[in-house]
Amino acid sequence: MALYKYEASDIKGEISSGQTEAADPARLKAALKEKQGLFLLSFEEVRKDSAGKRLRSGELSDFCRELGSMLGSGITIVKALSVISARSENARLRTVYDSLNTQIRRGMPLSAAMAQQGRAFPELLVNMVMSGEESGRLPSVCMKMAEHYEKEKQLSSQVKAALAYPVMLAVMTLLVVIGIFTFILPSFMKLFKDMEVPLITRILMGFSTALRKYWFLFLLGAAVLAAAVVFIMRLESVRTAFDKLKIKIPVAGRLVRIICTARFARTLASLYGGGLSMTAALNVAKNTVGNKYIEKGIPEAVKKVRSGESLSNALSAVDGFDVKLIRTIAVGEETGMLESLLSSAAESFEYEAAAAMKKLVSIIEPVMICIMAAVIVTVVLAVMLPIYSLYTEIDNAAPLAAMMKGRLK
Repeated sequence: MALYKYEASDIKGEISSGQTEAADPARLKAALKEKQGLFLLSFEEVRKDSAGKRLRSGELSDFCRELGSMLGSGITIVKALSVISARSENARLRTVYDSLNTQIRRGMPLSAAMAQQGRAFPELLVNMVMSGEESGRLPSVCMKMAEHYEKEKQLSSQVKAALAYPVMLAVMTLLVVIGIFTFILPSFMKLFKDMEVPLITRILMGFSTALRKYWFLFLLGAAVLAAAVVFIMRLESVRTAFDKLKIKIPVAGRLVRIICTARFARTLASLYGGGLSMTAALNVAKNTVGNKYIEKGIPEAVKKVRSGESLSNALSAVDGFDVKLIRTIAVGEETGMLESLLSSAAESFEYEAAAAMKKLVSIIEPVMICIMAAVIVTVVLAVMLPIYSLYTEIDNAAPLAAMMKGRLK
């Protein structure tokens, strides 16, 4: 929500001014007319929407846990939000919670107030809160979502921790290459200036000279390339094709499938257990998969479920999910324990994802080390070959000089 300073007129032409929150100017105009009978004359945005950035998984987990525990103790939503806001040390979070409180004091349900906060609260949480309000189980729903976002945070942390070392190796490799081409190679250029050097040496020396003289062009090129990649990846067709490639590549593809399946299973279990219909749960859960290619197949599965087909058969046609999920859902449908089996499947997939990431990192680490070694060996060869050639010429020239000296005597 943004804060607006406005001037408005009533039907008699009397001017009044004030400040109020609204999602946008159109809603500001509508709210003044409906609630106060005022006609908006002018406005100024005093504070921009600080809730535009989505809350992180850890922040969502803390919010749901605190709200659920206080509501379960009989504390009102208004009082609970006041306490949560007062305890928060983050100014952005306090703004979000205060805005929620303001909307609720005006008579808006919690789910609707959360939906008004831009991208701060994900659709999943808004739908679960709405389900909890309708069923009268809001405290238990909040605690369930706290557990859900805690699991999501753990999975995300595992992925980041697994990738930290390979990324560090890649950065180290880049820094070593830059250091070699800007500091080490130039010191040999004077030595090789009047010599006939091998092709590899000429190439590396030319690149070193270009890097030192035109480093700003390299930076500009890297920035343009990064911007182009970001722009291209935002195209729906490109993102879908790239996400399809991610689940098809050897070794890493299996890890991506397991992570996507774990997210989907965890979300579906939370939504279905929270009281949402299966079709509604599927429509929300597809947005948490994190893979556009897999998401494309879920709407067709929703149509099949709506027409009476079993969930396991409908999802079996979605390319990208692990087959274990389909078999688990089939068992859950037969036994009537779908929610609990989905939750246990999600935990199993999260464990498998952690194991798969460790295996992937164990492969990536030596590959990165080999790349760094190859770069260093290439540079060493480019430097040593001319030096070896120079020493060879000196050794060949020494006997000839001795022989000439003897003849002169």
